[in-house]
Amino acid sequence: MKRMKRVTFLTIILILITSFGFSLSKDYNLSATGGTGVIIYPSLDVSKSFEIGLGGQWVAIPDMVFSPKFSLSFQQFNLGVAFDYQTSINGWPKPLMFSLKYVISQGLGIYGDLQWYLDPNDAAFSFMLLGGNGLFGLSIGGGWELNFGFGIAFTPRYNWNLNTFFAIQKSIYSDVLFLKLELANYSYRIVRDPFFSNDHRGVFNIGLNIVPAKWISIGINGLDILDSNRSIAVSLNFRFNP
Repeated sequence: MKRMKRVTFLTIILILITSFGFSLSKDYNLSATGGTGVIIYPSLDVSKSFEIGLGGQWVAIPDMVFSPKFSLSFQQFNLGVAFDYQTSINGWPKPLMFSLKYVISQGLGIYGDLQWYLDPNDAAFSFMLLGGNGLFGLSIGGGWELNFGFGIAFTPRYNWNLNTFFAIQKSIYSDVLFLKLELANYSYRIVRDPFFSNDHRGVFNIGLNIVPAKWISIGINGLDILDSNRSIAVSLNFRFNP
């Protein structure tokens, strides 16, 4: 009897996963500043319908940084909120980050973020033009999805920089397993680089996203892997369509 119940339970779970997961799953990730993204940097992935995203990232090596994230999408807009808390040094520098993204047309969008540092008190701003598959008919083929951006970042009391990134991602198994790569000349933290990003403004990230169902994704990422302060991060993201 117990064996029959166990088999019935497992069969129901398998049916649910098959019906609502693999056949309907879609790559989903939250960027460093909370909005939808590739690994760390923003993407053009914005839901046309109302959608809520909740997630978190844990950087495990060489130290621990925990980053809770919130995303809200509607009518081609995407609002993101994130917070970085480093377990050492009393969480310093504790940046609270807000991002806003709007998809203008296929393959074209605009992005901006505000970074408010609670400790020490400081602020920084970033603006970027986003591009991707479909822009002027652009496509790199082979099932790869392209995302790139170019813009400026500045702080009222310091300096300004030109920032750019290039990212590609591809489903490598039935829209359940995704390979992601990012190359950028800047860290997402404008004022103070996180310990896992080199001061020389060169960042290369690579990772895998596992999407067992349309409402959840699990990311395993190597951050800044070409530099001596490389790290490993794990992310968990949920999406809701109320």
